[in-house]
Amino acid sequence: MQNTVITAVLAFVLGIALVGLEAISYHLSVLYTVAVVLLIGFIIALFKWIKAAQPLLVMLFIVAGMIHVSHVSQLPASDISHRAGQNLTVIGTVADIPQVSPYNEDKDRIKYTVAVHTVVTDQGKAIPVTGCISVGLYQSSNQPVINYGAEVGATGKISLPYSYGNPGMIDSSAALKRQGITARLAVADGQIWFSPPQSTWYWQTILAGWRNNIVLRMQQAMSQDTAAILAGTLFGGYTGIPKEVIKSFSITGIVHILSVSGTHIALVAGVIFWLGSLMRVRHSIVAFWAALAIVLYALISGCTSPVVRSAVMGIIGLAAVGLRREKDAVTALMVAGFAMLVYQPENLFDISFQLSFGATAGLIFLYPRTVDRLKSLPLWLAGPVAVTFAAQLSVLPFLAWYFKSFSLSSFFANLVIVPIIEVAVVLGLIASTLGAVFSPINLLWSVCSKLINVVVHMTQQLAAIPGASIYIPPMHFGAGVVYYLGLAWIYGYRPQFLPSPADFFAKWPKTSSISVILFAIALLGYSIYPRPFFVHFIDVGQGDATLIITPHRRAILIDSGGTVGQSDQFDVGERVVLPYLKHYGILNIDYLILTHGHQDHAGGAAAIVSGIPVRNILLAREASTPAIEKLTNRPSAGTFIPTYKNQKLGLDGATVTIVYDGLRQQTKSANESSTVIQVSYGKHSFLITGDLEAKGETEILTEKTPIVSTVLKIGHHGSKTSTTDEFLTAVEPEYAVISVGYNNRFGHPHADVLQRLAKRNIAVYRTDEQGALVFESDGENIRISPFRK
Repeated sequence: MQNTVITAVLAFVLGIALVGLEAISYHLSVLYTVAVVLLIGFIIALFKWIKAAQPLLVMLFIVAGMIHVSHVSQLPASDISHRAGQNLTVIGTVADIPQVSPYNEDKDRIKYTVAVHTVVTDQGKAIPVTGCISVGLYQSSNQPVINYGAEVGATGKISLPYSYGNPGMIDSSAALKRQGITARLAVADGQIWFSPPQSTWYWQTILAGWRNNIVLRMQQAMSQDTAAILAGTLFGGYTGIPKEVIKSFSITGIVHILSVSGTHIALVAGVIFWLGSLMRVRHSIVAFWAALAIVLYALISGCTSPVVRSAVMGIIGLAAVGLRREKDAVTALMVAGFAMLVYQPENLFDISFQLSFGATAGLIFLYPRTVDRLKSLPLWLAGPVAVTFAAQLSVLPFLAWYFKSFSLSSFFANLVIVPIIEVAVVLGLIASTLGAVFSPINLLWSVCSKLINVVVHMTQQLAAIPGASIYIPPMHFGAGVVYYLGLAWIYGYRPQFLPSPADFFAKWPKTSSISVILFAIALLGYSIYPRPFFVHFIDVGQGDATLIITPHRRAILIDSGGTVGQSDQFDVGERVVLPYLKHYGILNIDYLILTHGHQDHAGGAAAIVSGIPVRNILLAREASTPAIEKLTNRPSAGTFIPTYKNQKLGLDGATVTIVYDGLRQQTKSANESSTVIQVSYGKHSFLITGDLEAKGETEILTEKTPIVSTVLKIGHHGSKTSTTDEFLTAVEPEYAVISVGYNNRFGHPHADVLQRLAKRNIAVYRTDEQGALVFESDGENIRISPFRK
């Protein structure tokens, strides 16, 4: 029975994956026909030919998964997302607790989730719609926040949710869609109005008020930072937590403690079971009360999708305990996963689902056998080490894909630091629930404060140790499959005819040794064998970042992104460019060239030089900017070199030439200060123009500088002040790349520029539409691979 359940669920998952990864083309009518045929065949096989039943069941569940995800992913014609690009007034109800985060000293950033029922056009026509929209605005910190359940109206331009189009990044737009949010609306202060909610007794409001009251009591007992960390460990979330603390938690592999997960659910259940054992209450009754406690904790924590998933898995596990069916843990896990995918099949592509489900599977399948292999260690040490090892091994491909790192320090952190956090969580939950009615309990907050301070100090010290976290290259789908098959083989989950690794080496020692040596030689050869020449135009939003990778993996980065107008909470260099570099195995940079010092070109540079070694940094000779000052103040920065016209850099067969070094009469950093760079390899060249405008283009043409290039990076993100007809005539590009932010407030790229390019039949690629753009060349031919097809 267990094997049948596992097989059916895995088949259902495969069906969802085939659709989600766009690995197969199909028509729903055909799928329905196939499903009916398979169902009839399965029923007949149950009575006539039982051996054929299981293959038919597998195929039936694959088709069922494909049909289900296809239906769920389709939006009705009335959905608000179909109004993207229109200026409208939306009217609806606040459908979630508003998210409030500090923006600066005077303003807060507010996000409302609004269930829309009507839009009103400029002509006053009311149109019924459905769906949820995320409404964002900045308002004064002393202005009231609109409450849950209030009727709200807002005017602005509807846009679709957007996430950076780079490989290995979490798709935030898909995450919003899984929450039912299919559109966004940015409004100015004064362009939103509301009427009070009809009732103040919404359970969401009551629980949010309770949670806010708990946080307020924390803040009265400890510092703001400590209270934010404790609130994160209790209820999940990073709000108010210093960036350096989050970074040290990530390096040491315990950042999961800031998201309500199976660890928290297990703690809640564990406390209830401990109390039950003290009072000698029957096992099944304790399991029931533990399930109620989990439900209450999930409600207080906000009932976000990860919280609900963890609670569901915990309750199913408790059901197994209550019914004395602990041996059916595998079946319970599969049923839980299946239930969550039936409810929302796109959960399969959600990072929290992948990590929580994978880690739980690791504890079920790998933990017992890992403990057996650690018999030489004391039991108090073997258990925690085995838990960490099993959980990390089971999610390694996901850690590699999303984070490109593996925390070696996580073994110590989970052994020593996490238990301290767990004590703080338990004491915090006691103070949260009883402190309001029994004031002496509030003394526990000071104990929690001291424990959190100890945790922060130990974590930062551990994270500072060299090698605390190591780089691991991302695994693509095929490599992930091979990894899990190999892991199953090593742990003994294999067909009977296949020998174990130990038996294989014992039976064929010479063959095994030769195979290992040949594999190592193949890996070494692959690592040093020359590859094509690549130029990557990274999607950094409204900014520029161009990565050049030579055949022997030498790297040049031109500009570093840094979106204009965002707060310091989101550093494009740290959150977008560095992960992109690591995704492609770039762990050091030979040359970082900044065309000029504007935030959208140089804002991410400081984070990059702090994240990986940069040998040389070429800067335009212009007045300094905040982005450049931040870079030059970093002790890890490399050698600074000013740019000059006709300066040449040779690197692994590629030539980088500074064809223009900016207008010298500029008294401050400006677009006309932009350095223009030509990168040549074989027959092809790339002209990178920064924010160069018409005046600079004219100077280049006047000096008759040779600038003919295969690919032109369009100046100033496609502004109408750049890319003149004369300049295009001189460059003669076959391809044009526009690095630009989706739905940007500047109106880039301008229609005039697009028209000039179209008139010359130049193939245009845009990062806002196609995401990252990769040009590959062997010196003779050139090929383009956009992230979004």
